Amino acid sequence: MNRKIRYLILGLGFLFFLIVAPVIVMYVRGITYDFNKKTFISTGIFAIRTDPQDAKIFIDKKISRKKSGDIKFLIPGEYAINIQKDGYFPWNKRLNIEPGQVTWVTPYGGKTYLLKQASEKKNLAQKVSAFYYANGLVFYLSGQQAKILDIGSPQDAKEFSLPKITDAIIASDNNGQFILSASASPATLLLLNTTTGKITDLARLFNGKPKFQFANDGRLLALDDTTLYKIDPQNETRTVLLNNIKAFDEFNDNLYYIQIESKNELSLQVSQKGSLGQALITNLPDFANGEIIVTPGKQILLLADGSLYQANKQMEKITDGINGYNYNKKTADLILLRGSELDSYDYYSQNLNLITRSGIIPAKFILAKSVGYAFFANSQGLFAIELDTRSNQNQYQLAENKNVQNFAVDETGENLFFLDNENLSILPIR
Repeated sequence: MNRKIRYLILGLGFLFFLIVAPVIVMYVRGITYDFNKKTFISTGIFAIRTDPQDAKIFIDKKISRKKSGDIKFLIPGEYAINIQKDGYFPWNKRLNIEPGQVTWVTPYGGKTYLLKQASEKKNLAQKVSAFYYANGLVFYLSGQQAKILDIGSPQDAKEFSLPKITDAIIASDNNGQFILSASASPATLLLLNTTTGKITDLARLFNGKPKFQFANDGRLLALDDTTLYKIDPQNETRTVLLNNIKAFDEFNDNLYYIQIESKNELSLQVSQKGSLGQALITNLPDFANGEIIVTPGKQILLLADGSLYQANKQMEKITDGINGYNYNKKTADLILLRGSELDSYDYYSQNLNLITRSGIIPAKFILAKSVGYAFFANSQGLFAIELDTRSNQNQYQLAENKNVQNFAVDETGENLFFLDNENLSILPIR
């Protein structure tokens, strides 16, 4: 090879580098040529993580992927996203791509959970008056019987004969202890320990129905009128802990309570086991009915007479007009019903987030942030609605049962349990 050919090859190689290198740089940086605008533009990315993973993903009605992943080099603008999988409800939304940005199809980098369509429910029990779900166990009442079954092995259900008919479960420690009552008999108040089989008649200790709570260490607390007691089920006795109490909550061995001080002023206090109370906030607004909620981050909320307050330097009112709420102590999810509007509450930012509003008021509702949905039951059936309110908000009817007395969703959002016309059923939804 002579010198001229070598120089020619080197020159062509250098020319090729000058042409290709910028193309490679633009490719890496997501820059492409827009033939409509006749200019180079920075593209964006849709990040899509679905569950199940093998769902088909369509962008503007054209299939882009057959499983979870990123869709790159999208020209800025609005796109219609459709996610489909046989046997599941379709998921639809319109989202914008911004230049040089990654847009998560589900906010905060989470997964898009698809819910099963036309899933077959399985009957667990009949003639059921009440049920409670926690940690893979379903506990339910039927006449003068109580039963507890493990969803993983329902054939091994344990049965307990009760001395009285009960139809309500008013408290549980989520570890096998339940307090039961009867709507027709104020004198019925039973504590059932499903581990030992022991039944304690708490009606011997109280004339009415106190507010019960199991502490983290297993202690049973009860607020009767304005007196807070510690209950000893073994000896069937009660001990006064505090007087002049309007509301309380126990969290991580700390007892939070609102106490009536002199001149009928209210103060929020906290005490550890065996220690004197420490005032956190004084001059609280008076109320007739209220409940304290202490979150895992030790935010203190007060739901009182239809209003929500949060403790900061003082008790600040967040909203009012509340006619129902549901707080999951395990997940710390709080959902509020205000009129016919469902809202979730973020106690870190102190923001109310609208979920949905409807002419049909939900009878029961649950917030499940871990899967991105709220679930509610009304006179039309059981529904799931997406929490992401950007663009179209996906809503699905999971069951047509129109007389749902109660329902629960398991920890992973895979199964829904519901009681309808005394029939207890399980419905797979993921």
